[in-house]
Amino acid sequence: MDIDNDKDLDLVIGNKFGKLIYIENIGIENGAFEQGEIQYPWFDIDVGFSSAPAFVDIDADGALDMIIGEERGTINFFKNLGTAQTPIFIADLESPENHEEFGGIDARQNNAVFGMSAPTIFQSEDTTLLLVGTSFGNLLLYDISNVLPDDIFQPITDHPIAKIRDGSRSKPVLGDLDGDGFLDMVLGTSRGGINLYRTPFMSGQMVPTLESDGSDLIHVFPNPVQHQLFIRSISSSIKQVKLINTTGTIIYAWRGQTRDLELTVDHLPPGLYYAAMVTDQGLVIKSWIKM
Repeated sequence: MDIDNDKDLDLVIGNKFGKLIYIENIGIENGAFEQGEIQYPWFDIDVGFSSAPAFVDIDADGALDMIIGEERGTINFFKNLGTAQTPIFIADLESPENHEEFGGIDARQNNAVFGMSAPTIFQSEDTTLLLVGTSFGNLLLYDISNVLPDDIFQPITDHPIAKIRDGSRSKPVLGDLDGDGFLDMVLGTSRGGINLYRTPFMSGQMVPTLESDGSDLIHVFPNPVQHQLFIRSISSSIKQVKLINTTGTIIYAWRGQTRDLELTVDHLPPGLYYAAMVTDQGLVIKSWIKM
């Protein structure tokens, strides 16, 4: 995260003792990380045990605020009282600018003593989403696009990402690793390894989305369709195809190099679907109807 708004990524690390370590990147923009001075404990912040920081401009004032997960399972909110270039945080959670139970989030489940909340923030198009790892291992998903620090958030329980459980103490992070326009999720657990997932969340950053519906480049037919769906490019190679339903679930994914693709869809229930196709010229998304 670029904490000081100087166009390079800095490092803020939580630790077992509930404190934060800050290491400024003193390198150049888009260059290798160059370690600056280590600051510990950063702003004397202490949330108890197992601090897990993330950053978001929750009040839209141009400066990144900080949220910190911790052993108890709640999320601590610290307002940035400084600027985008010079962040300032007050360690006292009793301060009126801070909130000890941000969003009413509590990662404890099944009468557990600890929740081990581990938040990460990501953008999908114009939506800001908060994903929280838990001691139990499942993931809690929240839309925080238009919220205040003292609001109570309602989890999105019907999204497929909320059904994932690979092991205890889940710690997620998202980014478009393969540049296909969709965010990928790296998920750590107490086993010590990591799992990789593709998600239906669009990053809108790495792959340009073509203006218009792409009808001059890609044909998806017949539409409506009953049995066989054809995808054909008339100008560039198709490198990737994802079929997505209206809940955002990826129901089919293909990767390769072709200009013509034939897909069997007769097993799908009737309804509206989307085809997201990565070509040499960018990302094309077209809707189609299964009869």
